[in-house]
Formats: sequence, C-alpha cells, structure tokens
Amino acid sequence: MTTGPAGESFDFDTRIDEILVRYEPGSVVHTAISKGRTYLHAAVERALDRLAVQPM
Repeated sequence: MTTGPAGESFDFDTRIDEILVRYEPGSVVHTAISKGRTYLHAAVERALDRLAVQPM
C-alpha cells in the first residue's frame, strides 16, 4: 500500500488517494479500499514498525 503501479514509492494516504482516483465510485475496488482504509492504514503502520526494528 506504499508502492504505485509503476513501482514508485508513496506514503499511505497518497497511494490510497491515487487508487480512488483510478477507480470510479461504486466499483468493487473503490468500495473495498474506501471501507478498508482504516484497517489498511493500521496494517501498513504495523509493517513499517516491524521493518524499523530489523537489523540491517
């Protein structure tokens, strides 16, 4: 949820906004992303927290 379709890096909110622009309201993707935004954000934060404590 932080990588765009061409491999570019985005912060979570920018990526979600990019998805919502590409898919029209009422589409399955738009609906799922809209409804799951809070859960997805929490999942991304947990993943970033875990990555931050990994040894290099």
